[in-house]
Amino acid sequence: MHAGEASISIQSLLKSMNQNPKLIRRIGVCSYEGEMNGVMHGGDTHVVFDMDSDQIVLEISDDGPGIEDIELAMQPGYSTASEEARELDSAPGWGCPT
Repeated sequence: MHAGEASISIQSLLKSMNQNPKLIRRIGVCSYEGEMNGVMHGGDTHVVFDMDSDQIVLEISDDGPGIEDIELAMQPGYSTASEEARELDSAPGWGCPT
């Protein structure tokens, strides 16, 4: 019901701090993607945003069962998503670093 609110709050905070618009957009997209993945696949989702002069940390966790095989999941190209979902995630410039 509240999915996306944390991302909006983070973007608003960064705007109030006069951060670079490209950075605001990237952080907004990454937080929204993580937030929505958590909500869709893991239930209750928790977002923690931390920023200092050297780095930004965005930690997203959920109450889901977790990933059964982390090593397999970290291999390039591995996904349990449907073909349609993978196509949506392939838009240039939208991916978030892990």
